[in-house]
Amino acid sequence: MATTTTTPSELSVKNLLLLIVGCIGLCAAASWIGSTFTMDGMEGWYQALHKPSFNPPNIVFAPVWFILYTMMAVSLFYVLRAHHPNKTLAIVIFVVQLGLNALWGLLFFKLHLIGLALVEMIVLLGFIIAYYFIVKPIRPLAAYLFVPYIAWVAFATVLTASIWSMN
Repeated sequence: MATTTTTPSELSVKNLLLLIVGCIGLCAAASWIGSTFTMDGMEGWYQALHKPSFNPPNIVFAPVWFILYTMMAVSLFYVLRAHHPNKTLAIVIFVVQLGLNALWGLLFFKLHLIGLALVEMIVLLGFIIAYYFIVKPIRPLAAYLFVPYIAWVAFATVLTASIWSMN
């Protein structure tokens, strides 16, 4: 099925700007919620955990997540501008994965439920992959923007599993 994108004449520049700001705002809100839980648990408890040798330094996480959330926002922007029968499903899956992303910080860092955080992360990874496959026929670039996110969350799943097994 062919996908069409709204042209600038159909969508004013003002509306385009509002749409991209909304996408960025939604992703920034999820990032802020997740990072609030993360910062609460980063000192003390997290530092005392046994971690595998491949655990990145803490300084790596913020820039990686900034890039990933930016790519998520752009992906959502492209999907919202497309006309496709699966557009609504893609948006729902996007919002669910965004919520699961923020929930992981609560489970892992705030509540210290490493095993439950691992299970939740596996579900999150499933939603991220589902988003990729549902969005690819809608707007391939929007799907490709999720490839680094898939890779990072797959790595984070292995990291979480290792931390869980070591503690």
